[in-house]
Amino acid sequence: SRPFRPRLCMSRTALDGRSEPEEAANSSAVATHWVPATHAGLPLAEVAGCHLLAELASGGHAVVYRAWQPLLQRFVAIKALTTDAQADPHLVERFLNEGRLLAQLAHPSVPQVHDLVAAHGSLFLVQELCDGVDLLDVLDQIPQIPWPVAMAIFVQAARCLALVHAKGIVHGDIKPANLILTR
Repeated sequence: SRPFRPRLCMSRTALDGRSEPEEAANSSAVATHWVPATHAGLPLAEVAGCHLLAELASGGHAVVYRAWQPLLQRFVAIKALTTDAQADPHLVERFLNEGRLLAQLAHPSVPQVHDLVAAHGSLFLVQELCDGVDLLDVLDQIPQIPWPVAMAIFVQAARCLALVHAKGIVHGDIKPANLILTR
């Protein structure tokens, strides 16, 4: 069994909600059997060639969806600004900058950016999906994580933040809910 590796949700427009872990679906079933999600109250079936499957999390400025990318046969995360955030030019610029900055980072603990698209009157950031559980959920289940495990999580997160800070980026919202533990 491989050790857990924390994945940082590198959002400057940080989510207030926590994502819920989902069971991976059978890829052949997903390719032919998907249900459109809604964004800003409108049905939204596809963005950037990806089928939106479900909302994973939402917060003050953004919503994150689980999506299926049929051409590459993989799940992805798609982050979109809320309707209110779309109306604020400052938040739109922050979202665009987030996508550009994340795209420049290469680290195992930073989700890869696949695309940044404008569609359906909204902006969408297509990213690697970090399937796992957030550290806050782990702490709810195991309030006292063994110190070697806690130290491993801390060291991996610190190494990632060192890279991010070396690029002049400040995360601005480090908390257990934004550390996703994956295998």
